[in-house]
Amino acid sequence: MRQRLTIIFAAILLAVATSPAGAGTARVLALGDDDQFLVDEANVLRWYADLVAHPDLAFVELGDPVHGQDRAFAGRSLIGHGGGVHLRLDTDGTWGTVAFTFEDRLVRGANDGAFSLLWGRRLGGVDVGLGGRFTTFGRSRAGTAVGDRIDSEYLHQYEFGVAGPLRDGLRLELAGEVINTLTESSGALYRLSAREWTSFGLRARGLVEVSPTVTLVPAVDYTRILRALDSALLGGPADRDAYQTSLGLGANLRPDADTLVLISSEYRVGRDDLRERGAGGADLAWQRSDREYYQLRGRVGLETEVLPWLTARVAVQYVRLHEEVDRRHADGGARDARNLEAVATPLAFGLGLRQGRLTVDLMYNDTAPVNAGLQAEGLFAGDGPGMAAVTVGWSF
Repeated sequence: MRQRLTIIFAAILLAVATSPAGAGTARVLALGDDDQFLVDEANVLRWYADLVAHPDLAFVELGDPVHGQDRAFAGRSLIGHGGGVHLRLDTDGTWGTVAFTFEDRLVRGANDGAFSLLWGRRLGGVDVGLGGRFTTFGRSRAGTAVGDRIDSEYLHQYEFGVAGPLRDGLRLELAGEVINTLTESSGALYRLSAREWTSFGLRARGLVEVSPTVTLVPAVDYTRILRALDSALLGGPADRDAYQTSLGLGANLRPDADTLVLISSEYRVGRDDLRERGAGGADLAWQRSDREYYQLRGRVGLETEVLPWLTARVAVQYVRLHEEVDRRHADGGARDARNLEAVATPLAFGLGLRQGRLTVDLMYNDTAPVNAGLQAEGLFAGDGPGMAAVTVGWSF
C-alpha cells in the first residue's frame, strides 16, 4: 500500500511542479463512465473521426494502482493500462493526424487490442477517421488429466468514422468496426480452429447545441458478435452468438466557463448464447448457455475548476440489471436456470491537476458497477472494492 500511495503522491507533485490535455480514462470514469455522452473528451478509440479534433497529445495510463490491478478496464474504449500519442503530420492538415495506442494485460476475449493505429483528416467540412486494432491471447495448460493443451486467440478489427455538421448547432457522428477472429485450441482431446469476419459494431450520436450552455447528445449503439472460442463457462470449445442494442440521451450543461454538469440515461438490451462446438469427447461443464438481459443506467457528474491548476470531479450512477440465465445439457441432465436482479449505485471522485502542458487526472469509485456490456462469457454484477485510475497527458 505504501508503494501505491507513493506512486499517486509522486504524480500529484509532478503535476503541481511542472496543462489542458483531455487525457482520457481517469476523467471519464470520474464523471461516471458512459463516455459516449461526453462531448469534449479525446475518445478516439470509439469515435474514430474525433482524432482530427485532438492532435498533438501524448498520454500514459497506469491502471489501478490502489488495488494493484494494472489490467485494462472492461469498457471497450478505455485503455486502463497503456498509453499512446496523437501526432499532426503537418501544420495545414494536408496529411492529417495519426495516432498509436497500446494496451497491456487485456481482459481475455475483449475487443480492445494490444495496439491500435489510427489516421484522421478533415475533408471539406467532414472529419474522417480510419484505423485498426490488433491483439493476441495465449495460454498453455500443461500436465492436465488428459494431456497438454494450448489455447490461442487472435483478434483484429478495422474501423471507420465520419463526423460533420448537418446544420448550425447540429453535428452528427458515425462510427463502426468489423472484427475478425482466429481461435485455436490444440492438444488434449480436441483441436479447434476457426477464422471469422462475422462480428461488427455500429454507433451514431448527435451533438445538439440547444443554447451556448446546453448540448444534448442522443446516441444509439449496436454490437453483434458471432465467433468460436474456448469457453471457460462451458469448459471447452463453443460458438458464441451475442448482440447488444443501446439507446441513450445525455446533456452537457455549462452554467459557467469553469463548470460542467453531465447528465445521462441509457437503456441496453441484449442476448448472449453459447453452444457446444464438437468437443470430441471432452466433458464440458455445460453444453449450452442462454442469457437475456437489460440494463437501465443513469448518472449525474459534476466537474468544476477549484483553482487555476486544480479541477474537482464527482459523479453518482444508478445501474439496474435484469438477467435471465439458462444453462443445461442437451441430454436433459443437469440444468441451471435463474433470474438475476441487481442494482449498483457507484460514487466516483476525481481530481485534475494542470500546469503548463501537463495534465494528471486521478479518480476513485467506491463500488465496481455492473460492467459495460458484452463480455466473452456474459454479464456480471460488480460487488468489489471499486477501482482507481491515473492518466498523465501532455499536449504539444
